[in-house]
Amino acid sequence: MAQRRMFSLKIIDSDFFIDMPSSSQLLYFHLAMRGDDDGFVSSPKKIMKFIGCSDDDFKILLAKQFLIPFESGVVLIKDWKIHNYIQSDRYQKTHFTNEKSMITESENGSYEMDTECIQNVSKVDTQVRLGKDRLGKVSEGKDIYKERVKLSKEEYGKLLEKYKDERLLEKGIEILNNYIQAKEPKYKSHYHVMIAWVYERVMEDEKSKGHRHERDTAKDRTTEGIVKDGGVSKYTSKNYL
Repeated sequence: MAQRRMFSLKIIDSDFFIDMPSSSQLLYFHLAMRGDDDGFVSSPKKIMKFIGCSDDDFKILLAKQFLIPFESGVVLIKDWKIHNYIQSDRYQKTHFTNEKSMITESENGSYEMDTECIQNVSKVDTQVRLGKDRLGKVSEGKDIYKERVKLSKEEYGKLLEKYKDERLLEKGIEILNNYIQAKEPKYKSHYHVMIAWVYERVMEDEKSKGHRHERDTAKDRTTEGIVKDGGVSKYTSKNYL
């Protein structure tokens, strides 16, 4: 396997790439540096731990389809051949022949999953369940989360970037799902609702939760101070006794 890798500005200089968090971009570079001569990466989880990236960074790369995942845990850099050209006398064939048999090469040089193999690869947990509440169903080309929320993989990836925490995103999905169940609104795009009032609602709830935590912490400290002072605060004993 070669010790040098290249990156095409067609990919990494695009808004679609730059819009990702810097940590997701970093993970992409590290994965691509460790790909074999066909672009397969054998241990993405180990690389994530090594450089300190989170599962969310990996999921964003999957949601934006910069990576193609396989049931074996191996991932493939989708635009590998756009980035790299390896001379035939230096090329070393990948060991992942089974995974390679599942892909085809598009006209622009990027890899695509063979349509006959998509269903098998969809068993990969990180692809099937980018969110814990995804039902694994598809409607109008979008995945269904909870019972009623429809989002494409790309939309989910963008939302994960905006919410910055999968827990908060799942909370937003639950809020929207419950609202749709109760009110039956006719939304054209659940994605745009998620970045509008649902996002504001989630952030307000988190802010209120933070304020409650601060008040509870202050109350605990006050109680602790009174106990340490023999049950009567110094302020009270000095000014009112």
